[in-house]
Amino acid sequence: MADDNPAVVTGTVSSHVTNLVLRTARDAGLNEAETARLPGLADEVLADEFARPPTASLLRLWELFATAAPTPGAGLRVAAGADLGRLHVWDYLFTGADNLAAGARLAAEHLHLVVDPSAVMTVQDDGALLTIGYSSEASWTQAADGIHEFIMALILRRSREALGVPLRPVHVGFAHHAPRSHQHLTDAFGTSHLDFGRPANTVTFLAADAQATKPADPGLTRILSHYADLLAAASRPAPDWWKHFEQVLALAIADGTPSLAQMAQRLVLTPRTLQRRLNDHGTTWQRELDKARSTHATALKTTGLPMAAVAARVGYSDPRSLRRAVHRWAASEQNRPDAPSSRAASPDVGEP
Repeated sequence: MADDNPAVVTGTVSSHVTNLVLRTARDAGLNEAETARLPGLADEVLADEFARPPTASLLRLWELFATAAPTPGAGLRVAAGADLGRLHVWDYLFTGADNLAAGARLAAEHLHLVVDPSAVMTVQDDGALLTIGYSSEASWTQAADGIHEFIMALILRRSREALGVPLRPVHVGFAHHAPRSHQHLTDAFGTSHLDFGRPANTVTFLAADAQATKPADPGLTRILSHYADLLAAASRPAPDWWKHFEQVLALAIADGTPSLAQMAQRLVLTPRTLQRRLNDHGTTWQRELDKARSTHATALKTTGLPMAAVAARVGYSDPRSLRRAVHRWAASEQNRPDAPSSRAASPDVGEP
């Protein structure tokens, strides 16, 4: 079933699946510094169930993971860490129906909750065989084998959890080319009937094995489906790191005058890492602190507060200190070779 849900932005993926891949990759030895510059991978972003990191960041993460863990089975390792519930409501839609085909169709209908909306999940039941397929328009890059193995291992795992039995497929197909050795896949999927270079990734079961029924609550399924729709409607693309930094700094200025250490703590970083990221953006902590204070002071001035009160609220002892800081920031911006002239204009925080 193709997903045409307009509420979810194409080019984004779930924070849950991104977090799962990131944690597994780091456990396998991937250096945190290698992912630090990828948009949407900050801890505070991945803790937000409504934020959706860029698909490109997840694909690049898979590439880095493949390099850090070159031995076969990276995708299987991620699936092994995907305990029921790690992918939020999608997991329970898949496993909560009264039979596997119904659960898989619900999962297909709400696939946009976990992956890029361009992806397609299909369910075919001809009475003899039940086949669940997955394909995507995304460019899979050199990490295709790990991604495909993860997806099919995840579908097999959720299928087994849905039925509560060690279901064994009769065939597994992969869209990527055959690896030099695929014994690890034979062991993981419990079948030697593996094909590669297929149009889509598929896992096929005997219908007789997959058609077992179990008690299910139709009311609960409706509630989960409704919640899934609300979750999709409330989702939004994750801000890139720089936008997130500016937002957090603005809040910190409004709450008081933050130090570098306090700001790093808010961003779940070390002070050294924060300084390095600012340096990567061609700026410094002092420059950004002056800029944020100046912007907040300008906003406060429009409320009619005396300049002494404005200065105190943004952490300066008097209006003169505030004006000096504003001029210092404007001068630093003027000297930046990449800064347009409009950026160097001083905010109006002079005496009324």
